[in-house]
Amino acid sequence: MGLIRFLLALSVVVAHAPSQKLMGFTLLSGVTAVQAFYIISGFLITMILNERKEYRSPFNFYLSRYLRLWPPYIVVALITLVVAKWRMEFVDLAKMDFVTQAFLWFSNVTLLLQDWFCFLRADNGHLSFTVSFGAAPPPLIVYYLLAPQCWTLGVEMSFYVVAPFVCRRWWGAVGLFGFGLAARVAIAQWQPPLQDPWLYRFAPAEMMLFASGSLSYFLGTYCDRRARPRKIIPAACMTLLSGLILANDYAMPWLAAHLPMYWPRLYLMNGPVLVLVAAACPFLFKISRASRIDDFLGELSYPIYVSHWFLRGEAIEHLSAPWDAGSLVYVAGVIAFSVLLLVCVVFPVDRIRARFGARVPGTDRAAGAPVGALAPAAQGGG
Repeated sequence: MGLIRFLLALSVVVAHAPSQKLMGFTLLSGVTAVQAFYIISGFLITMILNERKEYRSPFNFYLSRYLRLWPPYIVVALITLVVAKWRMEFVDLAKMDFVTQAFLWFSNVTLLLQDWFCFLRADNGHLSFTVSFGAAPPPLIVYYLLAPQCWTLGVEMSFYVVAPFVCRRWWGAVGLFGFGLAARVAIAQWQPPLQDPWLYRFAPAEMMLFASGSLSYFLGTYCDRRARPRKIIPAACMTLLSGLILANDYAMPWLAAHLPMYWPRLYLMNGPVLVLVAAACPFLFKISRASRIDDFLGELSYPIYVSHWFLRGEAIEHLSAPWDAGSLVYVAGVIAFSVLLLVCVVFPVDRIRARFGARVPGTDRAAGAPVGALAPAAQGGG
């Protein structure tokens, strides 16, 4: 699963690269990659809530997840503030009212509520709601965030808030799925004037995808107790998804020719791809859980995501190479910086998180164990 998470993060990076290509090829769309991350997150969070006794305490879970997200973010945010956004935050923002300044600084420092900025605009220095932040007059309020792409973490943390209460039993995940489904159907009936931000930034609607990952965990556990799948199935899932991401230029036209890729009644793009991700999660986890290389690649996905926007803004402008070659240099730079962030920030903090139930990378692999066999608590997860 780590390889798939790495490739999905790479897809987001390439989607934000100048040419939106890597060595002449496009990868999976950024929208689909983000929503695939939602599904995988739903699977993994449900797994740890059911299989780690330390997470029976919601406080331990909340603290562990916050320590997972915040340290790498704040390092990148501080570098961005000093190098690129000092004037914007201390001069331009000062022209706005107190509530706007306080809200923005609170969000920038804590990482909380950043998805809200996708539904806000600044009218004469005052915050107001908007149905499409991209259509608002400049300055777009979202760009006052030190890491604008981290609005997705606001959506993620919305899921974390409810996860300890709905993801410990399959029927809780069904309820969350129904809630997200209702939100998506309501948006489709409304038909907003512009897709963005309603397509994939509205947290209530995205609960359907998190819940899909959660249900994938419960279904995988149920099936695994009754019949172990042949080894070829996990290998096929890994190969199929990796090929779909890397060979997007060939795979997506083929899928579009044979399947309806946009589901208007659910306001959902690339539905078949997301269904495939949800179905594959238990198999991806099974085939990769004993691999330290796969583990490292998976751990690298978050530093890649949290740092790539800053590196794009700072590095690309200074590259004299043609755009596509510049994209390759940019992607390589993002990966190199992310390795540094992982080793110097994430791994040390993970040792602290271990006190609250987190797994230190490279340990506690339980190689060969089925999904649902890490702890006795998992046996009651259904």
